[in-house]
Formats: sequence, C-alpha cells, structure tokens
Amino acid sequence: MTFDTSIELLEDSAFHGFDVEEAYENEVAENKRLNELVDALTCSDSDKEIVRLNNQVKALEGRLSQALTTEAEAIKQVKSNNKLLTNIKKLLAVQNNTEILPTLKHGYKPS
Repeated sequence: MTFDTSIELLEDSAFHGFDVEEAYENEVAENKRLNELVDALTCSDSDKEIVRLNNQVKALEGRLSQALTTEAEAIKQVKSNNKLLTNIKKLLAVQNNTEILPTLKHGYKPS
C-alpha cells in the first residue's frame, strides 16, 4: 500500500461517515479505562495480600516473642533446680541424682 492509496482510503472512509480521529480517540480512551481497571484490580488484590501477610508476620512475631520469653524462664528454672540439686547432693553426701531417694528412704542422718 502506497502513501497515496492510504490517503485515498482515509478520504474514502471520511466520505462514508467514518471518522478515523474519533475512532482513534475512542480506542485510546478505552485502552486507558481498561488499563486503569487492571491496575485497580491488581492493586486491590496486592494490597489485600500485603495486609494479610503483614498481619500474619505480626502474629508470628508475637508468638516468637512469647516462645523466647518461655524459653528464658525455663532456662532460669533449670539453673535454679540444678543449684538446688547440687546443694541436696552435698548435704546427703551422694555423687549423683539417682542416689538421693534411696539415701532419704534409708533414713538420712545429718553428720
């Protein structure tokens, strides 16, 4: 198709009531509307997903904090119990934990 043929087609289209400029503007407007719709839909879904994941992260951080606090308390308790057992073994003059109960059952007499 040559340039002259293109001009003739445009002129012929205009002659039959088809406005190329108007059709182009309508297509541009429709494309813009559809792009905005796609952006709105994807933004909305993305925003929802971001909020959901953010809430999930906050909940997991809370659970982690609680677990770390529980662990710290358990470690303190174990250390305290170990000190207590060490003192009991010294008082009973036994070497290991398994000797504590038999010593007490047989009538511990302090020295």
